[in-house]
Amino acid sequence: METNSFSGAIQETQIAQDEQSINAKSERSSTSSMKTDSEISKSQFKLYPIRWVICVFFTTSIVASGLGMVGMTAITPIISDIYDVSGLVTNMLVLPFIILFIPLIFPANYLIENYGISIPVYWATVTLLVGAWVRLFVNYNFFAVIGGQVIMALGQPFVLSAPAKLSALWFGDKEMAISTTLGSLAAPIGAVLGFLLPLPLIGEKDAPPNNTPEHGQRIFFRYILIQNIIITVLGLPIIFFIRNHPPTPPSANAAKALKKRPANQCRSCGVLFKNVDFIMLLVSFSFIYSIYITLGAAVGQLSFQFNFPPSANSIFGTAYIFGGLFGSFGHAILLDKYQKYKLQYLFIGFACILTMGAVIATMSVGSQPLTASLLFFLGVAQLPSIGVAYSFCCELTYPVNEALSCGILMLFGSIFASGLTFAVGNLLDIGHKYPAVFLMLGFVVLGTIAQFFVREILRRKRAGLKSGSFSFSVGNHAQTQMSTEIENTSKDTMSNDRFERPMIEKNS
Repeated sequence: METNSFSGAIQETQIAQDEQSINAKSERSSTSSMKTDSEISKSQFKLYPIRWVICVFFTTSIVASGLGMVGMTAITPIISDIYDVSGLVTNMLVLPFIILFIPLIFPANYLIENYGISIPVYWATVTLLVGAWVRLFVNYNFFAVIGGQVIMALGQPFVLSAPAKLSALWFGDKEMAISTTLGSLAAPIGAVLGFLLPLPLIGEKDAPPNNTPEHGQRIFFRYILIQNIIITVLGLPIIFFIRNHPPTPPSANAAKALKKRPANQCRSCGVLFKNVDFIMLLVSFSFIYSIYITLGAAVGQLSFQFNFPPSANSIFGTAYIFGGLFGSFGHAILLDKYQKYKLQYLFIGFACILTMGAVIATMSVGSQPLTASLLFFLGVAQLPSIGVAYSFCCELTYPVNEALSCGILMLFGSIFASGLTFAVGNLLDIGHKYPAVFLMLGFVVLGTIAQFFVREILRRKRAGLKSGSFSFSVGNHAQTQMSTEIENTSKDTMSNDRFERPMIEKNS
């Protein structure tokens, strides 16, 4: 019996050792399988270096469009003297870009959502270059230059709606804010060129009564020729590099966007305008964005009313835009790092109020260096609102198409800006300079107040985290389930928003 007991104990020990060996092999196999699944899952997302090439040339094409739009703003009094036309006619050099944006934003968004960004970019490039070179017929008929501006304006909405879409499809989650900022700031960079370029090329000495109209027309023709060459160099390269999307998506959100069927624009607009946070962001952005457009259009009138020389127009405009570029890149870096959208947007609003008040309080002093310095800080405070609002809008409205949501943001911004520009221009024409500047300050205050009613619900970020963690934990089988979960998340975001928000606030 002792022998049998001893033999049984040996057998039990052997069985236990075998079980441990099997379990160890199973664990190693499971670990290896999970590692393989994780590697496979990670390999489905990839960042391509060419994304920066596309982003840079896309940005330069918008810079070229901005140059064409603003390139004559600083010299409108000189143009009026050379061609003997009224101020209302010279305003038509800028107004087509503002007016045509309103009806063209919807076909632009339709093309971007249904056919990608390539076709809109091709169209924008062709209209930009054709319109620019048509302006060379100005000395046959002055309205040729206005016709060229109209042709150029026909393409601008097709690229101004695309920065957020380009960022979403080509860049990783932690790069989207800075890439979106590059695209959104391209037009202001073009405005800098538009303010600076005339300085060495055309001035008061070239216009009557200081010179003959014929001399002024030759100088203006030369200026347009040089401007066209710059526009062509900046605007043409994008057509050789633009692609709708990379072969492999850079993130889970990009993968979702590529698989998503194009949505009905009317239905998507309905979803947007049921989103209270989007509406409040829209109101806030429209008030603050109007200041940028109005300052660009009315800088000459403002300078004249406060007794600054015409040469101050370029200095003031350049200082404001350079400040805006500096501030925008700073905000983009902070946004990518901390993603505090509402906090940064509130900071922008309060900084705008303070700097705008300082500009108003000191313009009557008549000091160009002081006014230029304060306009620089106003640019630092105000222009970052464009990039931050674009990124915030994409978060608040996910999964609605980025081009549509940001396009509507710009649409209402343009409508508000048109009204403010018209009102300020009329007030300045009749000599009411302080009501004009206080009206602009009032717009900034209203925009800042509206920011308090925007809640920071980061839907795009939350959906990306869900899909990413789900795919890495489950492996190959998760790829199918991941798509299903993202689709369900998108549907829940649109249809069950009232149930979702209290849960988000409770969790936060």
